[in-house]
Amino acid sequence: MDANVSIAESFSVSPRVTEAVEQNDGAANSGAGSMTDEGALPILKTRKRFGPDEDLLLIKEVNWILSYRKGRNNVMNAWKGIADRLNKLRTFNMESVNNKSCQNRFNTLLARHRVKEAESARASGVDEDYIELRGLMDDIMSDFDEWASKKQNIKDKNALEEEAKDCAGAVVRDSAMQRLKEQREADARRPGEKEQDGSDSQLDSTAQSSSKDTPTKSRHAILASLVPLLESSVQQAQGIQEVLREEIKLRHRQDKEMLAVRKREREEEFEDRRAQRNQDFQFRQAQMEAETRRIRLMISMLGQQTVVRNNYNDNEEEKTTGM
Repeated sequence: MDANVSIAESFSVSPRVTEAVEQNDGAANSGAGSMTDEGALPILKTRKRFGPDEDLLLIKEVNWILSYRKGRNNVMNAWKGIADRLNKLRTFNMESVNNKSCQNRFNTLLARHRVKEAESARASGVDEDYIELRGLMDDIMSDFDEWASKKQNIKDKNALEEEAKDCAGAVVRDSAMQRLKEQREADARRPGEKEQDGSDSQLDSTAQSSSKDTPTKSRHAILASLVPLLESSVQQAQGIQEVLREEIKLRHRQDKEMLAVRKREREEEFEDRRAQRNQDFQFRQAQMEAETRRIRLMISMLGQQTVVRNNYNDNEEEKTTGM
């Protein structure tokens, strides 16, 4: 009897699974009288919030689909597909979920994993399902960080290019306005310098004709003077863009190296955990084999004792009969 109890204890079942089995058994027993030949009763899904088992199923789907990589127009459709598949699973013991609830739960799990809540939960004692969930979260977080880094690099690159264009345009506009202001001041001083007392009508008409031509000539002079300024401004803007482009490349390389280091650290940690799990499994398996051998030995000893007892009883009966 003790041996059977020890074997049952070695195959202990988590309380969540026991509760789910009892609920399903109760539902089956209550509906046994109304059961028809058309099929079995559906499994009751009574949970209203995500539990550890539901979290594991959700993370498995996300790890397979990688819904956050689908882009702005397709990301919610990807989450809807995940929600539909979860609702169809018989092992998903929860009321119907939608794309938004799945996305929010994933964000919550990712945030918890980042603040090391998984470490404290594991230290307090968890089952194999939670260890598997943590390993999947490590892989997803590594891929999510890599995707977010690439997205941020593209965003930063576009912002810096726009800033460089705005800076170059501002330089050109300021230079042009300053040159135009100086040219207008020079044009305003020029008529006063050319005025002379006692000039005849021919000189007046000539002055008037020359004054009429002054704005056009001034515009041409301004445009001619702005050409080298524009060329230098364009070269300066190109130089700024080149510097910013090199800075973006350097930052991208640094982020890539950092992600590679973090990914390598997570892989090493995952390998250590897997080795520890294998060691624990082998230890439990050895314990079960030793317990099995002990039970077989006890059964063999009981069988031998039974044979000896039967022989003894037969001898006693023969002696009694002979007397």
